[in-house]
Amino acid sequence: MDLLDTGREAFRLLFTGDPDLWQIIAVSLRVSLAALTIIAPLAVACGYLLATARFPGRRVAVIVLQSLLSFPTVVVGLILYLRQPDDFLVVASDHDARVSGARGVHAQRGAGRRSAGA
Repeated sequence: MDLLDTGREAFRLLFTGDPDLWQIIAVSLRVSLAALTIIAPLAVACGYLLATARFPGRRVAVIVLQSLLSFPTVVVGLILYLRQPDDFLVVASDHDARVSGARGVHAQRGAGRRSAGA
């Protein structure tokens, strides 16, 4: 099953009203809305205070908070990368080579790197 078939299957499930899929979507929306309802008042109050009040360390707080905006994606990517087995990249590269029919090209690149480092 290639990417196009997977996409078609996903849209088919969405538009045919698959009950399991829509139950999953409903649970996800309920959890997201509950979390938003709980944290939004506190977040708005903190944001208002940070925007209007002047206090020592305000600049550092703004920099830290703005830096945290990129934190989740970087951390998730790093954790997923570090959790991969050591041979994951080799397996993925071998799979890509078989799918694209470029096995010889990958082998040549690898050989070139090995000989250059030797």
